[in-house]
Amino acid sequence: MKKLAVPAAYLRRVYRDEHLINCAYSGLFDAPLNDFYPVLDLDDVIAFGAASYKLRKFDYDSFANFVKSENIYNIFKKINSTQVYRNYDNVFHWLNSKKKIKKVRDELKDKELNPFRGRKDLEARLYSVDLNAIKELKQNLGKRTHRDSYLAPYDVYPELAGILREYPQP
Repeated sequence: MKKLAVPAAYLRRVYRDEHLINCAYSGLFDAPLNDFYPVLDLDDVIAFGAASYKLRKFDYDSFANFVKSENIYNIFKKINSTQVYRNYDNVFHWLNSKKKIKKVRDELKDKELNPFRGRKDLEARLYSVDLNAIKELKQNLGKRTHRDSYLAPYDVYPELAGILREYPQP
């Protein structure tokens, strides 16, 4: 299976918020989405990593109980809709306010890495993922994070690119 190639330079140019990327890195380090990326956009992966990290770091007990009792779609829905950073209604508001695409090659790469943009079928896509992968993700999300986003590597963009390199290409 071909692996995803997301250059660190692309991440740095397009996702222009180091705190967002640090949180995404920390969240994906603890709860990788390797088996989910073929049914998600890269924006979904980055947003999920950042928001799930924040929820596990700052609201662990409540979030862990929620994860135990909910299905995968409701977990994604909660993570995507929760206000996890000041001044932003939800994680996508945060991500989209910082995401900047200025070059044609970045626009083409963005379309390649976000093939589902605008589609409303997230629930069906999530339920196409292997049940063992869903179970493993729920277990990982139910664990307390022991990471601090500010302790992420100084230049976290190559580190996040390294995590994403393990994801299958859609």
